[in-house]
Amino acid sequence: MEDQYKRFAVGILSTLLSLAACTTPPMDNSSAAPDMLSPQTQEPALVVQVSSWPTEAVGLRVLTTLAGKPGQTLEIAPGQGAFTVFIPPGTTGSVSLEGIFKDAAGCNTAGWSTLAVFTGQEVAETITVTPAPQPYIQKQCPRVCSADGWCYENPKPNGGFLRGVWGDRADNGWAVGNGGVVWRWDGTHWLAVTAGVNKDLAAVWGTPGGDVWAVGVGGTLIRWNGAGFISVASGATSNLTAIWGSSANDVWAVGTAGTILHWAGSQWSDESGAASADLLGIWGVDANNAWIVGRNGTLLRKNGATWLPVSAGTTKDLFGGWSTNTGNAWAVGAAGEIRYWNGSAWSASTSSTTSDLFSIWGSGGSDLWAMGDGGIALHWDGSAWAKAASGTGRPLRSVSGVGANDVWSVGDAGTSLHWQGSGWSPVSASTTTRLNAIWGSKSTDVWAVGDSGTAVHWDGSQWAPQQTGLTTRLGGIWGSRTNDVWAVGDGGKIVRWSGSAWTNVASGTTGQFNAVWGSNANDVWAAGQSGLLTHWTGSMWTSITAFTPESFLAVSGRASNAVWATATNGVFVFWDGATWASRGATTASMYSLYVPNTGDIWLGGNCGSNGSIWRYNGGLDTALTCTMNNILSIWGSGSSTVYDWVVGAGGAIGKPASGVNGGLTPSAISSPTTNSLRGVWGSTGTDVWAVGDNGTILHYQP
Repeated sequence: MEDQYKRFAVGILSTLLSLAACTTPPMDNSSAAPDMLSPQTQEPALVVQVSSWPTEAVGLRVLTTLAGKPGQTLEIAPGQGAFTVFIPPGTTGSVSLEGIFKDAAGCNTAGWSTLAVFTGQEVAETITVTPAPQPYIQKQCPRVCSADGWCYENPKPNGGFLRGVWGDRADNGWAVGNGGVVWRWDGTHWLAVTAGVNKDLAAVWGTPGGDVWAVGVGGTLIRWNGAGFISVASGATSNLTAIWGSSANDVWAVGTAGTILHWAGSQWSDESGAASADLLGIWGVDANNAWIVGRNGTLLRKNGATWLPVSAGTTKDLFGGWSTNTGNAWAVGAAGEIRYWNGSAWSASTSSTTSDLFSIWGSGGSDLWAMGDGGIALHWDGSAWAKAASGTGRPLRSVSGVGANDVWSVGDAGTSLHWQGSGWSPVSASTTTRLNAIWGSKSTDVWAVGDSGTAVHWDGSQWAPQQTGLTTRLGGIWGSRTNDVWAVGDGGKIVRWSGSAWTNVASGTTGQFNAVWGSNANDVWAAGQSGLLTHWTGSMWTSITAFTPESFLAVSGRASNAVWATATNGVFVFWDGATWASRGATTASMYSLYVPNTGDIWLGGNCGSNGSIWRYNGGLDTALTCTMNNILSIWGSGSSTVYDWVVGAGGAIGKPASGVNGGLTPSAISSPTTNSLRGVWGSTGTDVWAVGDNGTILHYQP
């Protein structure tokens, strides 16, 4: 039977031809055997006529499902009015197709789904499909952009905190998370999908053929219908934590306070009562054999029609489980707890970790993965659990797969990992570590640095991590040219990029650096905690006697004798080439500086609980705004005496507002993130980058 599920071929028809003439080679040959590339004698077929193509579409992907099993993904050339799916002779059951139109940017722009039933006697069946119009179809793109043109570049498609993952084939997977985040995998990219709700989603599950469910807080239940998600009444107000089913008409959802819900094909019914504890996971092998786990070792078994309590042999919280058959099951939980069911009783299995384990999945009895807190990844080979490198320290909340060499795990800060047989590799992000500063020499040479010694580089096509040799925070970056870049951070660490590698340079201090700037390669300043100032003059760093006990947060200038620095509690100082002197003060911390010329200096910081910006042109102006979140970085292209962009806490992005205070006051614009943004830089006014928490990298390129 397994081979017959791969017996799909497709012939593209410019006009609808008779089946006897349908011998055009298939568009997809990824899994078809040579003798299946053309229809066999009297082979039944499903002829699909596409009523219209969206004007922006450059291709059509068709996901096929035969009798509940995933089939081939068909790639249909632009503008084709009809195509034929050939069905193995004698096939009985439903054939479902989900069509997805793509545009030049890789976005899913329109779609349709259809279902046909074969009894094994048909020769052909013809159907006509019509793309669902927007806004019914929710556009899905490889990156999320704001209305004002700022787009996610890392993590892609956005920086959601992911809680659940599920897929039915190598090129069709789903992930869900906080704030209604939904991603869809198309075999190449994760695409952002509009969920229609902004509530936290905890889990996702579906059946081959496009029937996908997600659950979340407050009884949230949403369902994918082939074109978009729709909300479905659950009748519950408790938080729903997990979902699983044996078929499209036998789906279970569980949640807090013992909530158990059942979908039998038309509506959700409440079947709670078997437990009162919070229920956190559900899985099974068929309609009569399933398990539920929860707080304090709660364990329920469905062995037929009812859910009954079973002793798990532990009082630790259990978060999830997996079964390979009715006599083999696993459950994972708090503090590294792993329990094993041998068909008659549950017992402990040594995990070799004390980290919480949130999820488990396997392709078979000797191939299981358990994922958890701190990026822990454990693999079961049939005899023992062993740790595997995940490459992340972020919590991994869910794991699922479609085969031994095709497994996914997702977690906090947009973490998405893929196992393809040899190791876990990140897919959506070059880093999920907080980024504190950004600088570039040109549009194809941009650096960002952050916590844990992180440095990532943009070469014009992608962001890639670069080893600095440090594990401590890096707070500032600046360079004189492409092969002369400085980064500074905690513990007095200073590293220098030579064009091929980062190397340590002695600073003569163990203090904390927050910022670095220079007028040229032999005149560089680093500033930091408790008045820390040190100067590079071409051969070594020399400490300057503390001018203030406050901590310097930014340094910038125009020349070797025109350097400014800002600090906590409103300290603002100037270097004239010989000495540092005060240039005014406020009571606010000023985090950033922009110096378009010596007569116009811009400072960004806080104003109570909000953000503010000041201008210095011989004297320090009063705060120009108190409406934005704290302003953490300012940048300008130098095309005028005014800054171009400010960024700050909570994902705030602003630019000078025309007509407001002479065009000097920043006005907040739409941002695609709520992660705090800590650095902004651009090569021009229309090629601007912003970086911040959880590895967030945004790009403005209207």
